[in-house]
Amino acid sequence: MKFTIEKKALTRLLRAIGSDPAKKSHDSVLRLAAQDGQIILNAYETEAGCEALVLEEGVCFFRIDQFLPIVRSYKSAKNLTIEVTPDGIQIGNTKIGREHWEVSLFDNPRTAPITVPNLEKRLNQLAAKEIAEAQPIPFFNSETAAETWFTASFWKTPCASD
Repeated sequence: MKFTIEKKALTRLLRAIGSDPAKKSHDSVLRLAAQDGQIILNAYETEAGCEALVLEEGVCFFRIDQFLPIVRSYKSAKNLTIEVTPDGIQIGNTKIGREHWEVSLFDNPRTAPITVPNLEKRLNQLAAKEIAEAQPIPFFNSETAAETWFTASFWKTPCASD
């Protein structure tokens, strides 16, 4: 999927779909469809679209909170070219690999789903897992206490028995 759009028009679309703060969620999924000379954005139970130069049709889903900061970073750009491939997404000169963004891509907009229910659930699970696995950084009042903690925490690897 690849298209070029006026940045001002894209910003207006993003403003239109995010205008109701009551519907906003940190992990909301954006559906972005490019086909028939236009793009259509869906998020927060709202749809907005405009004309764009569609070079390759497609539909993709990703978290809206990842998309907004990158679009905003191109303040002086008149147009933005956005390309989504199985390897990741490129917005302007910014390339982001799939390992950094949870992206779902469908080549055919006519058969692409309206929503990806498992994506939102998976994103929430990943966020919860990251929070659960985050280890607090301990405070040590002496070098000896730090060495004791480090030795107890990291040198518990069992030795293979002969």
